[in-house]
Amino acid sequence: MSSSNQQTKFYAGLGIMVLASAAVIGISQPAYDALSKIGRVQGTESIYTPGTYEVEAQGFGGAVKAVLTVDDKNITDLELTGDGETPELGGQAISALKMEILKSQTADVDSVSGATITSDAVKEAVSKAMAMARGEEAEVPAETETAAAAVVTEGTYAPGSYTAEVRGMKAMKITTTFDSESIVDIQVEHEETEGIGAPVVDTMREEILALQGLGLDAVSGATLTSNAMIEGVGECVRQAGGDVDALLAVKPAEKEAGGRPGA
Repeated sequence: MSSSNQQTKFYAGLGIMVLASAAVIGISQPAYDALSKIGRVQGTESIYTPGTYEVEAQGFGGAVKAVLTVDDKNITDLELTGDGETPELGGQAISALKMEILKSQTADVDSVSGATITSDAVKEAVSKAMAMARGEEAEVPAETETAAAAVVTEGTYAPGSYTAEVRGMKAMKITTTFDSESIVDIQVEHEETEGIGAPVVDTMREEILALQGLGLDAVSGATLTSNAMIEGVGECVRQAGGDVDALLAVKPAEKEAGGRPGA
């Protein structure tokens, strides 16, 4: 084969390689751009005023703070903190909800089982921050309005029975009954371990009723069950329009000294 034929084939092959590379780049870049924008809003119309918005809502053990950063169309960053939430339940819920909200670009996500109060606080804070970014007022959830409206002015709770589903070692269903001034009964459906979690359910039930508060320490060796009892009754208190914070502040020593919830 002559030298000129070899050169001709070499340059022809090189040209094919260049064209093929250009085609791959042309296809790959749009594909990459599309994948990087999954979950984000496309188009020209602005939704938010770009910036960072900070809102707090009441969680199980204190304030849950949402720091929301947006561009004109999307949530670009979200920081959630809740130092007073229980690490095993509320702390894990905060991490899970952050990922889900960033992925779905909305606060309308499912609550984390066993951490209802923390979940509600996260969603409320993020929803209000998003409303601020849109220049709107956040709507108060209907269930909150109903509970608040149901509480008589001179009472502490809206009388009735309220149910919360939480998770200790396994799923638990807690039904708490109130009159206008006190917790009158707590019923728990559970499958906690006999000899470990099960006795704690009974013990904490009696202690909460006697204390009329939630400021109890978790029982060593049964932390998940203990925290689930406190959170479940706390969620029922919230549904009845009571002050969860006030009950969490009531400790056994205060009760013995004659203290009372919210006093």
